[in-house]
Amino acid sequence: MHYTYLWQPQGVTAPQLAKMPIGLDMRWVSDTDTFRRNWSQLQTTMHAGDTLTVNGFDALGPSIIGARNILNRLLHRGISVNISDMGMIKVTAAGKIVSGTSILRIIDALAAAQTRMTLAEQQYTPTAKRRGRPFKLEPAARLAVIDYCTTHTQNETAAHFHISRATVARIIRAHTQRFKH
Repeated sequence: MHYTYLWQPQGVTAPQLAKMPIGLDMRWVSDTDTFRRNWSQLQTTMHAGDTLTVNGFDALGPSIIGARNILNRLLHRGISVNISDMGMIKVTAAGKIVSGTSILRIIDALAAAQTRMTLAEQQYTPTAKRRGRPFKLEPAARLAVIDYCTTHTQNETAAHFHISRATVARIIRAHTQRFKH
């Protein structure tokens, strides 16, 4: 089965729709909010041998590292992924990569660069005196929470990091606010 997933917080635009393949045997799923409820349901629906088309790499997860983790999980399950901006990554039903290794190398390099830049940003950012409640977790731990939350529920993430579910929700909300205009 061929699935197409569209995610755009501001709504899907006509140029994005024009990039997407159209077929009669295709199932379309879309989300316009940050919770991505339909995306979570779609991940459980797909099986080995299926193909997923997404409108961009950012549709897979909230960060490069999180999207890479989800992509790797899909590929290991035997699901081929077509990223409209980057190309097709084909796998067998057993999860062996047939084509698209160069795309995966680029994604791995970007994830490593994001990690280095985040660490450098945290190292050189001056810490201002904060009024009110102090942060429960350091910036690196907050990034780990976001990445862990891409593959687990908020309750599982809270239990793993020994924090409340409300704290997990605050961390996710603060992270998504960084990318809004």
